[in-house]
Amino acid sequence: MRDGRRILAYGFAAVVFAFLVLPVFTLIPASFSPTSYIQLAPPKYSLRWYEVVATDPEWRTALRNSLLIALIATPMALVIGTLAAFAVEKLIGWKKALASGLFLAPMIVPHVITGLALYYAMRWMGLSGTLLSIAVGHAVIAVPFVMLNVGVALKSVDPNLAKAAAGLGAGPLRVLWTVVLPGIFPGLAAGALFSFIISFDEVVVSIFLSSFQNKPLPVKLFEVVRVDLSPTAAVAATLMLVFTLLVVPLVRMIEKRQAHKGSTT
Repeated sequence: MRDGRRILAYGFAAVVFAFLVLPVFTLIPASFSPTSYIQLAPPKYSLRWYEVVATDPEWRTALRNSLLIALIATPMALVIGTLAAFAVEKLIGWKKALASGLFLAPMIVPHVITGLALYYAMRWMGLSGTLLSIAVGHAVIAVPFVMLNVGVALKSVDPNLAKAAAGLGAGPLRVLWTVVLPGIFPGLAAGALFSFIISFDEVVVSIFLSSFQNKPLPVKLFEVVRVDLSPTAAVAATLMLVFTLLVVPLVRMIEKRQAHKGSTT
């Protein structure tokens, strides 16, 4: 009886998952359409629009901007999220709950509100429309993911190891560098990968903070979809999808390693 219910539950979950995810993959054959409009099942396939995206200066600039923004946002989110994880771990009671809620707020607050607030803040600082402002916005969104991953990794580190290192004469920085950071490395790596993916795919905050000269790939894709739905949009979406699918297994591998390490300590 239990096995039947389990099979039914798994089957239902698989159907829901297919309903939500499979339509995304229809973009892949559409990106190979030889016509000037999107066909979900083209009669023949062509690399015409991949060549257009590869040779178009706007698309190449947008891709370069996205990579540069992600490379700037990831270290910022990693440093802030790691420090937040250390701080929250030291707190207890309502102080810990309050601090956790504040740092996790970007996961709950709609990105439209976050983007609008950051727009006014960056405009006041004279950074509106710059790549740095977009990177700061992406870092704000990515900090909770870093904090959660590093926080889980911190729980798997034996505090007695740090005490032993300090008892042997190691200073605080040496203990941090030789004991704590290696112990939480899986959490740091997973947080960094999550931050990079979030920055590379973020569109709502990017719309508020970007300019005509500095726009990332998701904003360029949004403009094409809104104005002229050409197969170049399918090409860009396919490239973003493939990139995400390549990075996600790395995150899962690191999380499994972290879970295995936590279960053996």
